[in-house]
Amino acid sequence: MDSHPRAENRGEAGLLFLNRPDKNVLNSEFFYSLKQGLDEFLANPQVKYIVVTTSGYVFSTGFDVKQINVLAESNDRDLAKKEISQLHDVLLALERSPKPTIAAINGICLGGGLELALACQYRIGLDRSGLAGLAYRNVILRTMAHLPNPIGLPEIELGLIPGLGGTQRLPRLVGVKNAMRILLSGKNGIAFADALEIGLLDKTVGGENDLVSGTKSFAAEVLANPITRVLPEDHELDLSDFRDHVLYQLANGRSTSAVNALVAAVREGMDRPLEQALKEVELNQFLNCAFSADGREGLAAFFAKRPPKFQQVIDINYPRQ
Repeated sequence: MDSHPRAENRGEAGLLFLNRPDKNVLNSEFFYSLKQGLDEFLANPQVKYIVVTTSGYVFSTGFDVKQINVLAESNDRDLAKKEISQLHDVLLALERSPKPTIAAINGICLGGGLELALACQYRIGLDRSGLAGLAYRNVILRTMAHLPNPIGLPEIELGLIPGLGGTQRLPRLVGVKNAMRILLSGKNGIAFADALEIGLLDKTVGGENDLVSGTKSFAAEVLANPITRVLPEDHELDLSDFRDHVLYQLANGRSTSAVNALVAAVREGMDRPLEQALKEVELNQFLNCAFSADGREGLAAFFAKRPPKFQQVIDINYPRQ
């Protein structure tokens, strides 16, 4: 399997297939190659819209944790900031494309994979919850039973926060409370139906062939009438939002420093222009986590395949004011 995206022209569609080994784990090389494919389609007058997708049961299980670990062990904040900023430039190019960019999500979509989908202008999901998805669910039960839902941002499990736009694009799309529930849910994530209901997905379809035809028909719709995004009314995160206990319960057992970084990234980022929020607010908070004791412990636990032992965790049983 090639590590680069596979580019295909199909009529007016330019398809960029995620083609990475080990459940489409993404890395820097992949993103740079994705940008090359995007530029080629943008220069091709026959291509009217661009689709980022894959075959099989997994869209992407996220960014390569090994590469994150290398950055964390380098202790070089400037180098890490430069490398991650370059990845943001790729995702911003997808987001700002003059031709519609559509993520056609056919299965598990986690971490950096979801952040890639969020950078696309539109998202379609293949909902396999019905009878047609039985084979898919059997595969998932055998290989990824620890993932109850197909869409999520599991970084908080490692004492980290998303570093490729998850804390910024998600609340701008679905509102801060919905975003925080996903961000704090970690690997538990949400189902396609719920993602559609809150606006994370623009459309869901029910079968493999439907994803192809559904993407084509959806592209025709947005080419004729682009969807206008507006900032959700729920665009400010206040600490009082935790008083409904839902967010507080989701934070239970999480690294205190990671939860604080998550809250800071969302609260401060929503007051900034997106690019500044990505490259300054979120990136700084991500690096704070990556270079912290809890972040290093989370990464060590990941590779040792054991639960992390964070220095301090949120405890809902601890008396609060």
